[in-house]
Amino acid sequence: MGQTRSGNVKWPPSKTEIEFSGRERVKYDYYDWSDDDRAPMLELAWAITIHKAQGSEFELTVVVIPRHDGANLSRELLYTALTRQRGKVILLHESGLDDIARLGSPIYSDTAGRLTNLFIASDPVKVGDAVLDRGLVHRTDRGELVRSKSEVIIANMLHQLNVSYDYEAPFSGADGRTVRPDFTVLTDLGETVLWEHLGMLADPRYAAKWAAKKAWYACNGILPIDEGAGERGKLVITDDVNGVDSSGWRQLAIKVFGI
Repeated sequence: MGQTRSGNVKWPPSKTEIEFSGRERVKYDYYDWSDDDRAPMLELAWAITIHKAQGSEFELTVVVIPRHDGANLSRELLYTALTRQRGKVILLHESGLDDIARLGSPIYSDTAGRLTNLFIASDPVKVGDAVLDRGLVHRTDRGELVRSKSEVIIANMLHQLNVSYDYEAPFSGADGRTVRPDFTVLTDLGETVLWEHLGMLADPRYAAKWAAKKAWYACNGILPIDEGAGERGKLVITDDVNGVDSSGWRQLAIKVFGI
């Protein structure tokens, strides 16, 4: 609001005072002119597009994702949005986490939907309402789209052994966190077996995240098969460190599921 001075003249405001919830009676000033003597306590900021943020290397980014039907968002765009920061990313979204997680599926991949190969003919395959290039997706014998060729091998192996599984089914812990193991099997004895395949253990950041996730599983009653049965189930772990070992993985499945 303007300030009234002598002569009842209304002057424009000289500054803006901001008060944040949780810090009552603590105010921050923002002036509309530059002050060479001290840095302003607040600065104006503007939202920019995801692609505009590329290369900016912000310490903190806030990604705003509105409710959507999948038409304007893609797997690649979400990846770009979540990797524009050096320190921390905050995700604000109107829909549930399941809707965000679904964007990681190849169905929402712009790349997989481009039937524009230069040297070989595209091989279109219809998956739900989407048409994708067969050479750019990993599809199991049951028709599921998975994230890697190794997951295709494991899924097909379980299918051939008549082991019923769910792919990336949510598993919730006592702390409210929900993860999605690669494969979840509920045995005839009512025992839960989670199967995690680690495809990038050579990457230190990936290995560190896996170590934290494995510890989280243990805290929530899921133990690796070589450590006995946890209160909530068992954990099967495979990796690509020494290459793909489909025969070894098959023997492991036969042992775990008593086939």
